[in-house]
Amino acid sequence: IDNRGELELLRVQINSLSVVPQCMGFAPICTSVIRIIRNAPPGRIFMDQVSVINSGIDGGHVENSGGILKNEGNAEIQNTQIYLADSFTNAPLDNTGFMSLKNVSLFTSNYDRKFTGLAIATAPGASTLVANSIVSGFSGRTCEFVVSQGHNLVDSSECNFNAAGDVVGEPSGLIWRPVQNAWGWQTAS
Repeated sequence: IDNRGELELLRVQINSLSVVPQCMGFAPICTSVIRIIRNAPPGRIFMDQVSVINSGIDGGHVENSGGILKNEGNAEIQNTQIYLADSFTNAPLDNTGFMSLKNVSLFTSNYDRKFTGLAIATAPGASTLVANSIVSGFSGRTCEFVVSQGHNLVDSSECNFNAAGDVVGEPSGLIWRPVQNAWGWQTAS
C-alpha cells in the first residue's frame, strides 16, 4: 500500500504475507525490500484494531529489510498488535515523520533473548510517542528516540522509558501462536 493522502485501516488482519525475493548473481544473494505500507508525505494513516501476524517474511534465506510501515507523514496507530515469528533486519515500524502508538503490542518470538532488533526506528527530527503499549523481544535501543507517554511494558532492561506507569525489564507474558482462521486478538493462556 502506497499512501499519499488519507488512509484508515479499521479491523484488518494481515497474516503470513509472502514476498518475492530479488536475487542477483550466480551465487544468489536474495533480499526482500517490500514494505507492507508506505505513508509518504503529506499522507495521514490511521490504524485501529489492526492485527499484523508474521507479516513481511516468508522463511528461507530471504532477508526482510522493508518492514511493515514506513511512515514519512503522520501515523496514528491504536489497539493494534504486531506479532512476528522471526526478527526483521530493519524495524517493523520505521518513522521519519510523526507517529503515535496507543494500546499497541509489538512482539517477536526472540527465543535466544538477545534483543538485537529494533521495534520502532525513529529518525533524527522525527517524533514517535508510545502509550499503554507492550514491546517484547526487541532491543532496548528501540526506546532511544521514542517518547514514552506512560504505562508501557518493555521486556528489555536496556530501555530508558521512565514515565509514570512504565515497567522495564520484566517479561511481557506474550507468546507466539499461529493465527486462527477467524479474525481475533491473540491471547496468552
